[in-house]
Amino acid sequence: MSGVAIIYIRVSTEEQSRKGYSLPDQLEKCTQKAEEMGACDAVLCTDYAETAAYLDRPGLQRALELVATGRYAYFIALDVDRLARDLGDQLYVTEEIEKRARVEFVTHRRGDPGNPEDTLFYHIKGAFSQYERAKTRQRTIAGARQKAKSGRIVRPGCYPGHPGPYGYRYNKDPQNPEFSIVEEEAAVVRKIYRWVLDEGLGLQAIAARLNQEKVPPPRGVKWYTSMVGRILTKELYYGEFHNFKWRTVTVEGRTPSGRRRTRYLTRPVEERIPVKVPPIVSREEWKRVQEIRRQNGLRVRKGRKHQYLLVGHIRCGECGRSYNSEPHGTGLRYRCIGTRKQMSSTPCTNRSWPVHSNSRTPGLDDVIWDEISKRLKDASLIEKELAGKRRFPDAAVRDKLEKELQELELHLSELRRHRESLFEMRLENVLSEKEFRFRLLKVNDKVNIIQQKLDEARRKLSVMGPVKMPDFHALQKAYIAKVENADFDLKREIIGKLNISAKVYRRRVEIFWPFSCTQKVDNLTHNRDCRAPGRCRPRK
Repeated sequence: MSGVAIIYIRVSTEEQSRKGYSLPDQLEKCTQKAEEMGACDAVLCTDYAETAAYLDRPGLQRALELVATGRYAYFIALDVDRLARDLGDQLYVTEEIEKRARVEFVTHRRGDPGNPEDTLFYHIKGAFSQYERAKTRQRTIAGARQKAKSGRIVRPGCYPGHPGPYGYRYNKDPQNPEFSIVEEEAAVVRKIYRWVLDEGLGLQAIAARLNQEKVPPPRGVKWYTSMVGRILTKELYYGEFHNFKWRTVTVEGRTPSGRRRTRYLTRPVEERIPVKVPPIVSREEWKRVQEIRRQNGLRVRKGRKHQYLLVGHIRCGECGRSYNSEPHGTGLRYRCIGTRKQMSSTPCTNRSWPVHSNSRTPGLDDVIWDEISKRLKDASLIEKELAGKRRFPDAAVRDKLEKELQELELHLSELRRHRESLFEMRLENVLSEKEFRFRLLKVNDKVNIIQQKLDEARRKLSVMGPVKMPDFHALQKAYIAKVENADFDLKREIIGKLNISAKVYRRRVEIFWPFSCTQKVDNLTHNRDCRAPGRCRPRK
């Protein structure tokens, strides 16, 4: 039977390196198969670096379009897994092709589509192909996680072949992967951190200064704020690299070069596996930089036309995104950024809230500041909070010493019981005299060490004296005077110092406090203790 054949070949980068499925090798075998079947000519359809997980591959779609014309007698591929790895996809593609042409594979025969036994075998082959892919993926992930748990770097970046972060050099050794510090780049990293710590510079100012000093950027010809932001936020720079921090998500569309579009999203913290690497800055410096950046983000920008008290302190209770401020025809308002269609494919439907109260709706700034004023004027809440001794270094040290004292006393009593058991074992001739003396000597040495630690802890406790608590009435009077005459800047400072935040829902607002208190506001706003159980499950 003569006719024209369609030859379909596909390879992914991983398969080519692991299995040797090169395109020339597939083409040679498929061409030989076409000649054996008596094809007089062949049309080639190719997919390079394309995964079998999706059917919208350019080469496969072109092959299906050619088959639909009815002018081709054969469709030849190396194996059924070249079409797809999912059994359902394989059966769909095969059914579409067999409407107009005959399907054949190099590694095995398709058989007669009308024969139940041949069709069953073909289905089994497809099922095994899908099973193989799932098992291979499972083994790969398990091996990578085991490698990470042993303290090694699995992948230096969010995609295969990543050269490694700025400031480090990746040795690309699969057996012993590691980062080594590049001193020239590390000096730039330390300089960036010093600018934030000493001068409080923001991303734009740092990028401008680096460009002015003509410091070579990680890539390209100039520094951008995104580059500086990555350097200031990566845990890597204080010596902790996180394996499995990123996951790849395929999105619709392709790049101008034809590659499938992907996005890199961060995984939850509990799924990451940290690995120790050489640090460039200290952990304390890194934490201070994060706090400075957070404060810079909450600070009101100079030149702002309108004043918003809660900028940076409000999040949407429906979708979790932040609430932004914006002028509106009816006045100033806060609105969830997820309500903008261009921000997400599933826009948030939460309502906006006025900044200041009107005849219909209480304003967020007014409501929350009223509550802050009540809290600061209520000395019982402050006294209750301070009585817990959580905010006094002396009290924290005393608590630590008392806990250590209890542990030492418990350890000492256990050693004494052990010593008594040794005497009993010697009297019953369970232990020889030599072994008894050896064990007793070791126990006595431990008892002496624990006793010395106990005496030192008791001495430290005796010289500390009682914890001094402040004069609550004087503290209350000072705060009342400040709160009643507070201007906008002082209100912002108080909100920042107390780290007060709010979650906005359709018909209510939840305020998170540093104090242990819960209270309703105007039957619309609910306050909730930030340490109370179930904070992550708000009342609906």
